[in-house]
Amino acid sequence: MKMKSKLFGFNAKLALALLAISGTMFTSCYESDKEDVYIPKPTELPEPVYTIAGTVTDLITGKGIAEATVTFTATGSTVTTKTDAAGGFSVHENVMATTYSVVVTPKNTNEYDASVARSLVVTQLSKGQSAAYMFNEVLNPKDFKPEGVRTVSSSENAGTTPKKYEADEHKESLDIVNTTNKDWQYYVDIEVNTGGVVIEGGDLVNLTRAAASAELKAYITNFLKGRYIPLKVDKDENFVKGYHTFQFSLPANTFLKSLTVITKYYTDTHKFIYGDDTFTVKVKYPYAYELAPERENVQQYHGHGHGNDDNAGGGIIAPIN
Repeated sequence: MKMKSKLFGFNAKLALALLAISGTMFTSCYESDKEDVYIPKPTELPEPVYTIAGTVTDLITGKGIAEATVTFTATGSTVTTKTDAAGGFSVHENVMATTYSVVVTPKNTNEYDASVARSLVVTQLSKGQSAAYMFNEVLNPKDFKPEGVRTVSSSENAGTTPKKYEADEHKESLDIVNTTNKDWQYYVDIEVNTGGVVIEGGDLVNLTRAAASAELKAYITNFLKGRYIPLKVDKDENFVKGYHTFQFSLPANTFLKSLTVITKYYTDTHKFIYGDDTFTVKVKYPYAYELAPERENVQQYHGHGHGNDDNAGGGIIAPIN
């Protein structure tokens, strides 16, 4: 059975990769000479898990491109995958913390321009944590790009936003206790920012700038819509909200104390050069979500255990079988 959070509703429209964490606990310094006190043995947290997911779409139609090859290359790590029928992909096996050179190649090179190359930085996490990285690309059909147009793009780190959910706040979906001797797996939905917001150059995205030809406007707009899904124009950075499903483990005889989700952002600047005109569009977008669960021994209680009942005052939510 899969646990469905009552606090956070599922949203099937959000196409994000599932974050998987299998982990153990922060061990207790609890000491006692009483023979009936159980002290769990120290266990080691697992290595961090990194997932990369995204889409490859057609610049004109906005539809996904099937069977495009996406290759992530770095020293000591090469990960290759193909897009599905909807143009989506998700990969986590062999993904490591490093700087990847990413190459997206269409199956039909006669229909689309040559391979597109970009980079993706996957940052190192601590054991027991995980992260999902978003990577979207658009491919340009041959003979569509307005003749003479050049696109120059750059990115800069725009910082992070942490959000901590405390089980002690009595949120039903996080008030979880495992009093068995078996590790359990849980799912929980958490609201996050998705897509990108245009913080400069919004007049061009809205196709109201008379200086650009209709063909050039369509090219720029479709490029941005394919790279940032969903895309909105909002200088105040009011992102589209969506629900992301996180999976985490709860080891034997532990309870969930808190979940911290860190959203990481980049700001991309795109300069579309056409003759003597340069059209600049700046987009801020979340490209990674990091999950850090905090677990403690049930013997430490922390609002969950009272007397001989480890779960008094807090309801156990059934695990995934």
